[in-house]
Amino acid sequence: MRKIKTRIAWLVLLLLSVTLMGCHKGTASQMLDRVTGQAGPSIETSNLEPSNLKVHFIDVGQGDSILLQTHNKTMLIDAGTRSSSDKLIKDLKKLGVEKLDVVVATHPHEDHIGGMPSVFKEFRVGKVYAPNASANTKIFQQFVEGVQSQGLKFTQIERGTIIDFDEGIQVKAVGPVGDTYEDYNNASAVIKVTTGKISYLFTGDAEASSEKQMIDTGDDLSATVLKVGHHGSDTSTSDEFLKAVNPKVCVISVGKDNKYNHPSKSTTEKLLKKDVYRTDISGIITVATDGENISVETER
Repeated sequence: MRKIKTRIAWLVLLLLSVTLMGCHKGTASQMLDRVTGQAGPSIETSNLEPSNLKVHFIDVGQGDSILLQTHNKTMLIDAGTRSSSDKLIKDLKKLGVEKLDVVVATHPHEDHIGGMPSVFKEFRVGKVYAPNASANTKIFQQFVEGVQSQGLKFTQIERGTIIDFDEGIQVKAVGPVGDTYEDYNNASAVIKVTTGKISYLFTGDAEASSEKQMIDTGDDLSATVLKVGHHGSDTSTSDEFLKAVNPKVCVISVGKDNKYNHPSKSTTEKLLKKDVYRTDISGIITVATDGENISVETER
């Protein structure tokens, strides 16, 4: 693993269910650009004091899964594909997960909820959030059944929703805005997590139309770390949205040699001046913070 310190101080059906109850530490060196593979600028690296928050972008192939950890709490945002579920469970256990205090499904596509049935079989879950979007698919039904199996209720997530996670950490949804969506991608829950001076923005598969809606609200979308929308597709990460977020670090969750050619060339070109990490290249990407600085560790 390579450690880098950067100095930068679903809901009709869901509502029905409600009623049912080895680390290589870097030194100052010339790093390979994580988008192009070309040599990039030298980055000073060093140890960071124990952090308040660790965010693990888990490699689930062509999908999303993100684990937030503090000393006391855990939150899982999405669970990758069905085919990656065994790896996801293994990785979560390797990261020390015994229970999940919060689970968020950003939207009902299989590459985001495919691993949810396995998650609910393996871990006790405290609370579940999902947007007002349901799907007539087998995997969505299995997800709902997993929630029901633990006697849990869904909480609808939308702009303004506050998730009670842990002391000193604010978790707030900035999307979706409204309740009418062009498609499931634009129903994606978009979550901003802030601790101290550091913020993370997790965008699911929100596309340009959803991005514009969020910008138009006037909400503060700025973030130190951006989970790039829709696996780096050219349908997301508009110029205006990227300007509003103005991230220092960008993470793309994407499958190696995927059939969609994600991330798109247009997106990677927009990110050339950012510190970019990709799960298909780096495996699990951990961005930790003490509220003042961030550190980045990669699995490979």
